[in-house]
Amino acid sequence: MKKINFTIRKATPKDIKTIVDLRRKLDVFEHRYNPLNPVPSRAELLRQIPGYIKDKNFLFFIAEVEGRPVGFSVVSIKKSEHTKKKTASLDAIWVEPRYRRQGIGRALTDTRLKQLAKYKLAKILVYIRPDNTPSQANIKSFGGVHTYNVYQFKPKKK
Repeated sequence: MKKINFTIRKATPKDIKTIVDLRRKLDVFEHRYNPLNPVPSRAELLRQIPGYIKDKNFLFFIAEVEGRPVGFSVVSIKKSEHTKKKTASLDAIWVEPRYRRQGIGRALTDTRLKQLAKYKLAKILVYIRPDNTPSQANIKSFGGVHTYNVYQFKPKKK
């Protein structure tokens, strides 16, 4: 396989439509594995993401090959209601299927973790599906430790 050259950069407000398009692909992909995960409309994402990208508690990154966006990742930083300490969450990561297994996901994770090193955080969390072994391996390679499982259910309607 030919090695590709890619860049990772911090997203700007000019990247909103790119992030929306990549986020939709991630949501559609995830919905196949977990039908409880909703797939927001493009219009809904266009309403939400501009606020997030301007919020200093969210960090967005774009992966590009030859200037073309092929992936993105998001980090959120929140203060715990209980401990009052800051916690970060590696919220989303997506790499176009044809560019996977070429180091882009790893580079996005590395970039996120390096950026988070600038903050005084109590911990960094990441939620990964049990069947997503490539993402699990990626996080473990950075020293991530599996600590618990998350269960999800659909609320009953009255």
